[in-house]
Amino acid sequence: MRAFVDGGWDKRNSRATRLAPMKYPGFVHDLDIFTKEEVDRDPLYTELCRPKGVGWAAGTIIDVPNDDMMVYSFDRAVEAGPCDRFAIDLLDSLRPHLARAGIMAARLHLERAKSAFCLSHRSGLTRKKR
Repeated sequence: MRAFVDGGWDKRNSRATRLAPMKYPGFVHDLDIFTKEEVDRDPLYTELCRPKGVGWAAGTIIDVPNDDMMVYSFDRAVEAGPCDRFAIDLLDSLRPHLARAGIMAARLHLERAKSAFCLSHRSGLTRKKR
């Protein structure tokens, strides 16, 4: 994950770019959104994933009420090949739980940020200096 963010891949994620407009309410694997030839040429795979031994993934995008989205991606080794239908069906059965967990985590993060702001405000850290 660190290499993904540090390399700016979160801003140029071809998987998410392909999947988002589909608004598909479930998990898909790479070959649902790319041809094999596209996978073999795509920089996400050739520069990031494959050099790290990761070659395939199943992913989903979940829209959340604040017009944001959660992206879940479960990666697997190159040698394992694309995810099969059994794996996708299993992930689909977990998707509602992942959505709830993600929304709860986002709310908890927001509550912590609010608490930190209130604490700093009360202590005078956010007041303008004269």
